[in-house]
Order: sequence, then structure tokens, then C-alpha cells
Amino acid sequence: MIEPPTLSVYLRRVSWARLWLAGLLLVAGALLVLWSAFPYSFRLFALCLCGAALASAAFLWALPSVTNLSRFAWLQLTLDIALETAIVAVTGGAQSVFAFLYILSIVAASILLSRPGGVAMAGLASFLYTGLLLGRTVLPLGFLGEPTETTAFEILTIFTHTGVFLVVAILTGSLAERARLVHRALGDQQRDLNDLQAYKDLIFHSVGSGLIALDRAGQITAFNRAAEEITGFKAEAAVGQPWGGIFGPSLAFDQILATVAREGRQVRRFETLIRRKDGRQVPLGISFWPLTSSQGELAGVIGVCQELTEIKQMERRMREADRLAVIGRLAANIAHEIRNPLASLSGAIEVLARDLAPDESRTHLMEI
Repeated sequence: MIEPPTLSVYLRRVSWARLWLAGLLLVAGALLVLWSAFPYSFRLFALCLCGAALASAAFLWALPSVTNLSRFAWLQLTLDIALETAIVAVTGGAQSVFAFLYILSIVAASILLSRPGGVAMAGLASFLYTGLLLGRTVLPLGFLGEPTETTAFEILTIFTHTGVFLVVAILTGSLAERARLVHRALGDQQRDLNDLQAYKDLIFHSVGSGLIALDRAGQITAFNRAAEEITGFKAEAAVGQPWGGIFGPSLAFDQILATVAREGRQVRRFETLIRRKDGRQVPLGISFWPLTSSQGELAGVIGVCQELTEIKQMERRMREADRLAVIGRLAANIAHEIRNPLASLSGAIEVLARDLAPDESRTHLMEI
């Protein structure tokens, strides 16, 4: 059986379909009366159709407050079969062209109530249709018309219609059941696919490096959050833009595509300078891999990029530290080269001072 939310929608559709069908049949009957081509009592025919229309309106009004939709569907379809029997009765019985209305209700029952509901409605339709024909022959009932004898045609009509009702119920019920199983399987697969898509998006947007996917024409097809932070552009604005519109002309996409097509899975890293959306220029390192289709054809490229501002600053500080280290070594060497002769001079002066006559001023100068 259909799930309650979907069953409510289907019941509403059935009510609207019944309402429209009653209106169309009423208009068609009125036109036939105008052309003198309606051989039955139009008043009774119109009365039955108005009853069907009123029932449809009542069902539509009551549907929002119904709690047991299954019982409501049984009531609705049973009333449909009764109204269709009344229409057949006032339009010739066995010769009525409106016996096809039973089939519509049986099909609706098979869809709404599965195969058992369709078979039950087919049995009810067969019972009422057979009773309608036998009520004018075997058990004459005055309100069904003048008593008549049962003909071979009427017997054949009874067996044909009841057989058709049962076959339609079985086939439609089987198809409806299969459709429900397929719909349920598709629903499960859709949920799995949605979960997988959500998980993929979570991974894609959680990666710390910027991920950019491009097609063969150089149009951006995917843009994660890290790429947004690096470039300053939102994914909604970047997707669909050409490569140069976001990353500038310093690194041409034709060069990237040619390199990826030539080197395949071998990682090729580029360094370039891009201008962010706020106007600030930042260095960027980016590596590219090919995106291939199921047939192995190149469908585009995917780039993994990182901002190199901190790395470049670290490299600059390391170069400055290397220069300072070189200057320190040079100063130490110079000091060593100066200190050695000064030490020799000091020792020589002390030796010479011992051989000279004491003199206060001369002693003071030698100490200096």
C-alpha cells in the first residue's frame, strides 16, 4: 500500500479526476441531447453525474481532517463503483457504453490499495454489474426497467466484463506493486547517493588546500572553501568563470592543459602571483592532475593550491640569517687577524721596556 503522505496526494488527485470526468461526461451528454443522439434519460444520467461531482467535492473537503486514509480510500472507491453501476443502469445496462468506468476505478484501487484492493473492487464491480443485468431478467426489479429475458449476448457480456475486470485488477495490481518496489529501491538509492554526495562535499570542503576543478575549456567547475580563502572569491562567483578571470594571466590555462596532457599523472608544480578580490597580491603554489572520463579521455584538470606568503617570508628570514652569519664569520676572522700582530707588538714592547732607563713619562706611554 502507498505510504500515507503519498496516499493523501493520490486521493486528492483521484477526487479531482472524478470531478473533471463527471463534468466532461455531463457536457458530452448535454451536447448529445441537443443533437438528439442521446437515447437514454438525460435527467437520471445527469443526476448520477451530479452525485459523483458532489461526492468528489465532499471528499476533497474532508480529506485534510481524515486520520485513517486507507479506510477513506476504501469508502471513496466503493462509492465510485456504486455510482458507476447507477450510470450503467440508466444508460442501457448490458448495452451501456459507460461500463469502462469500472475499469478506471479498478485501476485506481490497484494503485491506492495494492493488488488486494484492486481485486476486491473488481469483485464488487462484477457483482454489481452481474446483479444489474440479472435484476432485469432472472430477478426482475421494477426500478431497473421492464423485465426482459436473458439473451446470449447479455450472458456473454457478463462473463466478458467480469473477466476483464479481474484481469485488469491483477495486471494493474502487479504493475503497481512492482512500481512501488522500484520507487522504494530508487528512494533508498537516492538517499545513499545524497549521503555519499554530502560526504564527498564534506571532504572536498574540509581539505586545507585549495581545490579547483576545470573542464577542457578552462571553465571552473568546482571550488572549495580553502580556495575561497586564498583567492577571496566565493564559490558561487568563481564556478563558471574562466581560469584567467580568477587567477590572472600570469599562468595560461593552455600551458597547464598541455603540460598535464603530456606528463599525465606526474605531478607538475607551478608558482605564480595572483591578485585577490581585495586587490592584494599573494604568491601561489599550485599542482595539477588530469581528470579523466570513464573511457580514459581527458575531461579537465584539478588543481591543488596553497598560499606561499608565509613560506616566502620564512625564506626571506632564512636568507637574512645566512647573510648575518656570513658577516659574523668575516668579523671573527678579521678580529683574529688583527689580534695576533697586536699580541706580538705588546710582548715586544714589554721586552724592550726592561732594557731602558726608568722614566715616568716613557713608562706611562709603554703601558698605553
